[in-house]
Amino acid sequence: MSRKTMSPRLTLGALILLACCMSTGAVTTDICEGQQATLNCGSSVINVVSANYGRTDRVTCISGRPRHQIRNTNCLNPTTFPLVTSMCNGHTSCSLDASNSVFSDPCYGTYKYLHVIYNCIPPMTTDICEGQQATLNCGSSVINVVSANYGRTDRVTCVSGRPRHQIRNTNCLNPTTFPLVTSMCNGHTSCSLDASNSVFSDPCYGTYKYLHVIYNCIPPMTTDICEGQQATLNCGSSMINVVSANYGRTDRVTCVSGRPRHQIRNTNCLNPTTFPLVTSMCNGHTSCSLDASNSVFSDPCYGTYKYLHVIYNCIPPKTTVICEGQQATLNCGSSHINVVSANYGRTDGVTCVTGRPPSQISNTNCLNPTTLLSVAGMCNGHTSCSLSASNSVFSDPCYGTYKYLYVSYTCT
Repeated sequence: MSRKTMSPRLTLGALILLACCMSTGAVTTDICEGQQATLNCGSSVINVVSANYGRTDRVTCISGRPRHQIRNTNCLNPTTFPLVTSMCNGHTSCSLDASNSVFSDPCYGTYKYLHVIYNCIPPMTTDICEGQQATLNCGSSVINVVSANYGRTDRVTCVSGRPRHQIRNTNCLNPTTFPLVTSMCNGHTSCSLDASNSVFSDPCYGTYKYLHVIYNCIPPMTTDICEGQQATLNCGSSMINVVSANYGRTDRVTCVSGRPRHQIRNTNCLNPTTFPLVTSMCNGHTSCSLDASNSVFSDPCYGTYKYLHVIYNCIPPKTTVICEGQQATLNCGSSHINVVSANYGRTDGVTCVTGRPPSQISNTNCLNPTTLLSVAGMCNGHTSCSLSASNSVFSDPCYGTYKYLYVSYTCT
């Protein structure tokens, strides 16, 4: 979408948004009311910096509009940002609809547009030579593994001091690496990885291998809910993990519209019971509704107009693959397992194929609809559970096919 030339006379809102964009090197998109557009970061992930559905200038989305529809340049909607972050953050792309039905109408009679500033966060790469260890660290963000392989695909990585015959094979692939690494790392701020056959098995005997991991660090999201209002945290298919929460006031800029000075003066209004309450309502759920009110959180500072400030992560599910005839353990430490999906069968031609003839891996439409119920019964609510990928446990959904047990789960 083309950028429009800005007028020399900029409103305060436009100046703030412009300064934000210039300081972060972010991408800007304007979507006129009634239209749709897609934010796309390719292999990177979206991190929304700011968003507003309203109007802050008289140059954007004005074609064919009468003056009275573009006159109001102070049309701000503070709920836009948390809504857009919930729809887009951590995804490689997201579709947005600039409409009152999505964002409500902040200024009746004004022709609005959705203004979004966002960064594309490129994935990071780590190579761990066989026999060594390393830690993926995302600070306050959470890890989301994009791809992983324990093997060898080139002759330049981890070659120091190695004879030629140990680095000759550059087609050494291990399809079970990705689900194993995601189960160990996804949703954590850091995780330690050991590049060894004991962890990943040996996909190519005699080759000196390395663990190659590509991952993103997904920043936490922030939502502010003004006193007396409600909002929903939404993580799509991921699970909510609350980082911090406070019902009170710590600044004089949030939720101040129409409020007298004495109601926003106190910026040291803290409520230590907010965090455990919000975590109990939201953690482990894909979405949760929150009501910013004294009846829920009590009143930490009488006479001050408060807001509920929540910082949270969306944690992608972990995955585990267990080849037929083998066993594995799902482990959530002190958290509890919540199975999202599971299938004992085969849906691709690359997983658990080593040493198998084509006739045993050709059927990629082998589904067992009772798997989810069985795995959930064995694992949900436990901190760990052992699973055996066998016909005796799940029955045989496709005779003659070499199967595997695929499980997607979260730790809550």
